[in-house]
Amino acid sequence: DFGRASGRYSYYRNIFDIGYAKDLSKHFSIQGHYGNENYSAQREDIRDSLLHRVGFDVHYIQSSATDYLLGYDFVTRHFDAGGTASVHTLATGFRHFLTSQLYVDTRAGVSLVEAFVGSNTSEPSVFAALTNDFNANDSASVSYRKTSMPSSFTADIFDSWRLSASLRRQLLERLRMAMEVFWGEGNFAALSIIDEQTGVNVQLSYDVSKDAAAFMAFTYSEVDSNIDTRSYVRNLIDAGVRISF
Repeated sequence: DFGRASGRYSYYRNIFDIGYAKDLSKHFSIQGHYGNENYSAQREDIRDSLLHRVGFDVHYIQSSATDYLLGYDFVTRHFDAGGTASVHTLATGFRHFLTSQLYVDTRAGVSLVEAFVGSNTSEPSVFAALTNDFNANDSASVSYRKTSMPSSFTADIFDSWRLSASLRRQLLERLRMAMEVFWGEGNFAALSIIDEQTGVNVQLSYDVSKDAAAFMAFTYSEVDSNIDTRSYVRNLIDAGVRISF
């Protein structure tokens, strides 16, 4: 929860996501997605909010080595008695295999931000990753991401970037492990708050069936802020089930 409000408190967050993919021809395919998020914190100074996101990608598969894409995403968040902000993002990118196992992913564009205070700005949207699939069981990647999104904690736009390195390994036929270290920085545009985050995440995933997997994850993160009371250390344990249809 990078950019979270400072202090200890409990909260409820319900996230729903659905996606669709279809091959139109040998060279063209489309992907679409929709999601929403309900957020409610047990603190009077943090208002409840609802987020919707929808988008699509059109892929042109030039060859087995190169895949181009054009994508659009729309995100809007509404706070109870606190206004609405939205972000329109148009981006283009590609995946290119440098070798049979080493490939690069890029996605770059512009985000048109309509902030809670009524101002309109344009911000860069960037994603780049280099991945090496060593074999069928092991892979590693490094990635960089820069985004501008409506915060779930306060009526403001959170501009952030993150640099991460990850390692994934198939331990057993049904058991997988993933580990990630990350470093990033984010700022609230209207509040002039700057947070820097470092941390590590470890996750185990077990395939219960062909379409369902159970997972457990541990995340350790540290945040240093230009506002002293916002700096904190966090230990988070996650567990859940993912189901594919």
